Amino acid sequence: MNPKILVVTGPSGFDKSAIVKLALKRDKQLVKSVSYTDRPKRPDEIDGEDFYFISEDEFTRMIEDEKFIEWQRLVSNNYRYGKTKEKFQQLLEEHPDKIIVTIVNIVNVPVFARYYPHAKSVFIDVKDTEFLIKQLKNSPEVTTEKIFQDRLKFATEERRRRHLANFYMRMQDDIEASVKEFFDIINKAFAA
Repeated sequence: MNPKILVVTGPSGFDKSAIVKLALKRDKQLVKSVSYTDRPKRPDEIDGEDFYFISEDEFTRMIEDEKFIEWQRLVSNNYRYGKTKEKFQQLLEEHPDKIIVTIVNIVNVPVFARYYPHAKSVFIDVKDTEFLIKQLKNSPEVTTEKIFQDRLKFATEERRRRHLANFYMRMQDDIEASVKEFFDIINKAFAA
């Protein structure tokens, strides 16, 4: 029996993880896969829960040692994020009857699928471009017009690649409606 894996993706610059966090709280069948990053930890983040925070040198060494299933340097903040083979396999072994939920960049959905071809993926999109622009302008990482334009261009390109995912949903004004749609997709993806 193949493990159940849901790859969540969407444009950078808006909090698609808000849907995932609420879903994880409500359904104990869902288990989050935690990414590694070389960006600094924010005050409200917990190491090992939000991310595994490591140094740039350690991240580079892990790349050289081929430890990652997938990784990417984000244009949005110039930091790297990735999932390791070891931690992901450990998660699958510890939770064989659960659905492992992992968030990756859309360009890494096909990379992830090479390791786990049975994985299902969902692209969570912003409700509209105006919402994305507002989110980007309110981001603490967007400090110049050039950074804003680069991130908007990157997010627009990510939205063009939404066809790489198995399922598509659009973030709604009502977070509860978005979470319900997310659960509907999970039910479709893993129907027996």
